[in-house]
This record gives sequence, C-alpha cells and structure tokens, in this order.
Amino acid sequence: MVRAALLLVGGHVPRAVGGWRYVAAMGDDTGATVYDKAKWHYEGEFPRWTRRRQAFVHTGFFLAWVVQRGMAGEMLVRESPDGIAAVRERRGRPDDLYAAWDGVLTSEMLDDEANAFARTYYEGDVYVADFIAAFPHTGAYKVRSSWENYDRVAAVLDERLAAWRAQRDG
Repeated sequence: MVRAALLLVGGHVPRAVGGWRYVAAMGDDTGATVYDKAKWHYEGEFPRWTRRRQAFVHTGFFLAWVVQRGMAGEMLVRESPDGIAAVRERRGRPDDLYAAWDGVLTSEMLDDEANAFARTYYEGDVYVADFIAAFPHTGAYKVRSSWENYDRVAAVLDERLAAWRAQRDG
C-alpha cells in the first residue's frame, strides 16, 4: 500500500508560505510516510549562500520536540538510544538526531499520536508558518540550531498539540 502526505519542500516560490512550497510524497510498500527530507531543501531552490546543514533545522526541531514529549516511535527508540538520550538531555544541537537519520523524517520514527498530529500539522502550511512566525526577523534558512531557538518553536508546538487534542477529543 502506498500513502501520500503533503510535505514541506524548500524553495523560493512566489506566493508560497515564507517562500517554501509543498508537494505530495509517497510512502513505500511498508506503508511508511516520508514527512520531510533535508535533501528536498538543499537539492531544491535552496539559497546559494546557505550552509547545507540549515536544511535540517526546522524538521530537526520538530523531531526533537517529538522525542522530548515522549512521542518517538518504537523504531527510533530502538535504533537511536544515544540520540534519544542526547535530545532528552539537551546535548549537542536540537537537529542532531534528524541529521543522524540523514535528514529524513518518516512515520516509523513517530508513535501513533505523533503521526496523527504530524499528518494534520504537515498537511498544510501550519508548521512552516509557525516556524517562520517564531523568527519574524530571520529568514527560515537562517535560524540557528540552538536550544534557545528550539524552545521558541517547542512552545508553539505545545500549543498546537493541545488544540489538536482538544479538537480530536471533542
């Protein structure tokens, strides 16, 4: 079975949210959905002046938030115990775990609730708009991967998750 999800792909497309665009990406035969890949950004219309690692920041923050909220999937917990521990202890950069997975975020890395939330949150422009709004005076690809910046995004993610849960639970 192949599933599709709307995903963020880097690029500077007029009238797209913050210069970013979305495309549908297909899951594989296992049913896993690929939510985002850093290479979709740096192989796309990525600003020339930008270090490649900047393509990892926004989704790296999302994955770090998933881990810190206890919503990592069994596969990620089993395959990356040191990376999970580093995120929980705030060692290294918030996007290091995402980078260790070659900048790929899939449904197998998230638990059921995180997947349901990610499908809703990544489906439109909500996460990208929230990420950009958290740094109004910084370009999306200029946000430094730091725990201080992560905390700004995590606060928004917490609010969005609470609202999503309230809507889900009626």
